[in-house]
Amino acid sequence: MHNGKGIFIFSIVNYLMKVGFSSKPEFAQIRRALLKSDLFQYPETDKNNVLLGLSVAKRNILQILFEKRQRFEDNSSLGYDVGIIVSNEREFKSKAEYVMNCSADHVTFGISKSKEFIPSTFVLRILYSVLIGICHLMLMPVLFFSKYDKRNLVTLPEIMLRFISVAIFFRKSCCEKLYLFYIWHSDTNLLERWLERQGIPVYLVPLENPISLFSLNLTGSRFVSVLPYQNEEIEYFYKVAIPKKNNWPIEASSKIGWANKSSYFSSTKIGIYSHGSFARMRMNHSEPNIGDLRSEIEFFKSLRSLVDLKKWTFEIHLHPKEKINDQILNWSINNYRSLLGDQIEFADFNESTYSQIVKCDFAMGSISSILFERQAQGFKTLIYADRISNFPIPNSKMRELVASNATELLEKMESLMNMSLEEYQREFLEYIYSR
Repeated sequence: MHNGKGIFIFSIVNYLMKVGFSSKPEFAQIRRALLKSDLFQYPETDKNNVLLGLSVAKRNILQILFEKRQRFEDNSSLGYDVGIIVSNEREFKSKAEYVMNCSADHVTFGISKSKEFIPSTFVLRILYSVLIGICHLMLMPVLFFSKYDKRNLVTLPEIMLRFISVAIFFRKSCCEKLYLFYIWHSDTNLLERWLERQGIPVYLVPLENPISLFSLNLTGSRFVSVLPYQNEEIEYFYKVAIPKKNNWPIEASSKIGWANKSSYFSSTKIGIYSHGSFARMRMNHSEPNIGDLRSEIEFFKSLRSLVDLKKWTFEIHLHPKEKINDQILNWSINNYRSLLGDQIEFADFNESTYSQIVKCDFAMGSISSILFERQAQGFKTLIYADRISNFPIPNSKMRELVASNATELLEKMESLMNMSLEEYQREFLEYIYSR
């Protein structure tokens, strides 16, 4: 038993050393993700904040000492264990149900990334808090002199402890399959490569938006697609064909429903879905390197020329970030009125975005995930993407559903609006999941 523990500890140390220093492509890819992935938990102004480590160290230590580690376990299942790794414990039930509804797998346990580095015993809590404090102290000189984003660097101590906790957990488990959600997180490759090396098949479950936006540098080869367009991307970027059984409907499919003739309350009102870029910038949220904020700003500039034609009624569906409180809501309303004029309408703030999808026969916007969800459910949808990296991929029919300037926006909008729903669904069947 002692030798087994010794070998296990050595293997972890050896793996982390390779991640830190090996020039092999596999480990360089893991390292690049840790140091260069987009992070969203810290403000954009913290990008060069050399003192950020102090506040993160304090938060990490308080979490370790006082918060409770939570795991989801269902011991009612017979047969092999299937697990999920999610962002936080609130998602255990919904993600487990999603996996079970889309596959033949019964999820028997779940791990929360946000709490997994918290030990279960008091002695280990003390040890971990001292260890993570030392790691942050050692990191301080690096923060002053490193060229890397400080937000990536300060997450490394927590990521390392979380990785060790996950490795220990799976050493004791008999997991036969694992579904990993939120694959844009910077530690996805770190976890995926280790677990695959331990003989655990790891299936990567993306978000409901193009793979090219946040998940282009993954080391894995087992994918689930949750949008039809992702099949094209995964084959193009990763040279992997997705088995039909791994083509899942979007998680919100039951909330949205399917587009059909009886769905619509209005065929003349054009829905505009916000990506929340203006509110994100006002609230100092992290800005990804994919160009989505710039693209949305250009979209609203182009939209103003269409509003001025006074041929259509436009209804803006605010992003949840724009409804986070009354102050941001009022600011967002005034901002859109200044951009587009007082004739612009707004969807009901008190209703969910999903419940209002049927209100518009046609909708458009810039890169927001709700647009891809609409597409997948068969609703007529146009996406504005101005210089978004790798979207759409070359020679994809998706290009017919994407506009990149004001002229294309008008042309493609009128073309799609003139199509009947049946014509649209026949023409773009490859981007619609069959029921």
